[in-house]
Amino acid sequence: MNNNLERILDQYPIHPVTFTRFGKAVKVEAAEGTFALKETHIDPNKAERFLQTLRFFEKQQLPAVTPVLPTKMGSGAV
Repeated sequence: MNNNLERILDQYPIHPVTFTRFGKAVKVEAAEGTFALKETHIDPNKAERFLQTLRFFEKQQLPAVTPVLPTKMGSGAV
């Protein structure tokens, strides 16, 4: 695993076993299940709006929303 990806995955409460790159996305297979990481560049305002929208959908318990795994520190994004 490259150092940058290891540093990012260390921030999440999962134990990666393998990963596969697909352009800017990475499929992560871990003991806890299968996850995906995607490289994005958004400004802080858009990131905050995304997290607010995500929390709204979680409160509504909408099953069609893709879950976002928070980091160990509770952040939705790094």
